[in-house]
Amino acid sequence: MSEQVKIEKGYYYNGQLKYEIPYHQGQRHGIGKWWYENGQSWYETQYHQDQQHGMEKWWYENGQIEYERYYLYNEQVSEEEYRKHELVESLACLNK
Repeated sequence: MSEQVKIEKGYYYNGQLKYEIPYHQGQRHGIGKWWYENGQSWYETQYHQDQQHGMEKWWYENGQIEYERYYLYNEQVSEEEYRKHELVESLACLNK
């Protein structure tokens, strides 16, 4: 029996796609994506068995990268913040 990936989609009032979230066996699994109303990327994160796992990215509405964060099974392990395409802060988050 083949296992299907279902995609949940949300839309702005004007019909523009707002987000897509993939589900596998009822859990978020794959790359979730969100867009601004103008169609520009807003947010993207990776899911593995309903947990954030992998790279998360945020963009300003003008298309410039704002943040990149990395997660391992819902635990944030790093973050980089950008302003005007330049890295302004880089953090590593370690388990206590």
